[in-house]
Amino acid sequence: DLVIQYADEALEMSFNAQYLLDVLSVLDGDDVTMTMTEANQSVLVQDPTHADQTYVVMPMRVWSQAMHITRLSIERVRNIKMAALPCLQPFNVFYGKNGSGKTSVLEAIHLLATGRSFRTHLPRNYIQHEQNHALIFAQAGQDKIGIQKMTSGEQVIKVNGDSIATQGQLAKLLPLQLIEPQSTDI
Repeated sequence: DLVIQYADEALEMSFNAQYLLDVLSVLDGDDVTMTMTEANQSVLVQDPTHADQTYVVMPMRVWSQAMHITRLSIERVRNIKMAALPCLQPFNVFYGKNGSGKTSVLEAIHLLATGRSFRTHLPRNYIQHEQNHALIFAQAGQDKIGIQKMTSGEQVIKVNGDSIATQGQLAKLLPLQLIEPQSTDI
């Protein structure tokens, strides 16, 4: 049995068991201190009798912790002047006539998650005619995420109102895999 004492609110975390066992195998004592602040942040592992030895273990994101978009707002992307989808579920079906904007909604989500379109590398091709920027905003879990793409190629990315420097930081919040008929072409 494991006796676990914690000093704050309980956190639910998932680890690769082998990584955790590797760290625990090099510790000498029976007690271990694990310091963590959030469920998706690194964990510091120490033997309290050897405070000079610190190990870091990264938690895994599992499906139950993966975020899904619950609200989506799209402005000036292709034929979508403004669209608000306020109550999205983990699984959604978009249907309609040809040219109604279904693929444009998917393109906007792809833009938000990756910073680029899966249809073109030129922003002026997906930003509405005679407009200088497109704007995509989403809520995923507790995070509010937005991207503004300019026809010049510049972009502004914000998470919870704070500017972030790289699209990679956003990709951690919105992992995305595009699957289309050409995905299997060699």
